[in-house]
Amino acid sequence: LFRSESLSRQLSLFQKTLSVHTAVFFLMTHFQDKKVLRLRAFSSLSDSVASDVTLQPGETLVGLAAKEGRRVLLNDIAPESARALPYYLKPASIGSFLAQPIFLKNSHSEMNVLEDMELVGVLVLDHEKPGFFNEKESALVEQFGAMLADTIQNARVMHFSRTKTRNLHALYEVSNSFSTLLDLNRVLETALKTAGEISPCDSAYVALAEGEGRQFVVRAWLGPSQASQPAHLEDELSVWVLENKRPIRYTRGQKDKSLSSFSKKEGMLGSVQSFLMVPLLVGENVLGVIRLNSTQPNSYQAYDQDVLTTLANQTAMALENALMVQQIRDMAIRDGLTGAYNHRYFQEKLGEEMA
Repeated sequence: LFRSESLSRQLSLFQKTLSVHTAVFFLMTHFQDKKVLRLRAFSSLSDSVASDVTLQPGETLVGLAAKEGRRVLLNDIAPESARALPYYLKPASIGSFLAQPIFLKNSHSEMNVLEDMELVGVLVLDHEKPGFFNEKESALVEQFGAMLADTIQNARVMHFSRTKTRNLHALYEVSNSFSTLLDLNRVLETALKTAGEISPCDSAYVALAEGEGRQFVVRAWLGPSQASQPAHLEDELSVWVLENKRPIRYTRGQKDKSLSSFSKKEGMLGSVQSFLMVPLLVGENVLGVIRLNSTQPNSYQAYDQDVLTTLANQTAMALENALMVQQIRDMAIRDGLTGAYNHRYFQEKLGEEMA
């Protein structure tokens, strides 16, 4: 979401206005299944600031500010603490240190309390002179922190707006494609390709409900290799979809009583940390599912579910048409009573084989 150059320009403004030695911003982000702080931009008089550092909340003075959600101010920082500052490549002679957590107010909240705020990062400032951060400097840091929060919020809004526009265009294009597609495999491949474009995923598939037992068999796959393609949807999820007929947004460790039987078998997910699955519905009839998998936790939000549901509705209609065409073709070449191929089909195949 963020361009490091624009953040660096803003930090350069902070650094010069406050006349501090170094200004650094750590962004709160996900790595594997954990939240971490990652250095995304800096401006400094020093030539030994690291270009990329990752910290756990609670780790070093920077992580302490994130973990406790409060400012960490040391106007006479101990030499051993100064030497341990994680954003320097070599020990620096620092006398004053300040780490300011940056919060965003949740859009649905009317209260400006900590529980309703999202921690998005930590702004770090330091100076070589002890006792540097007095009341005036502290007030300016508050203002700069608010400016940084606005920058992050605006970046999110712009990113969401661009994503929404791109997804609407993709849905429009696939809707036009479906109007002319009557081949079952092409419908599935087109739907899966579009699903991968509109939502982030490490793998994805379309599974169709087949047979009397209504097992969901994977018929289209998008992933690193065919070897990792599952043969069918997990039995517990198959039963759940047929009974509930609604989407699932799932992340590993999620406590959902309705998915209790599946939750006990999370080992079957392998490297998948979260997934989004939407049924292909025609009325109350479940034709199949589209499922997106991610190796990151909490990859899918309500917006992703809404967009994939729209795609699933379009896919279900195209799928119903393709299945109907396939059924008509089968009726033209098979005997209605025995299911055996008829004389017309025999003559067509005989001509092909002779040729």
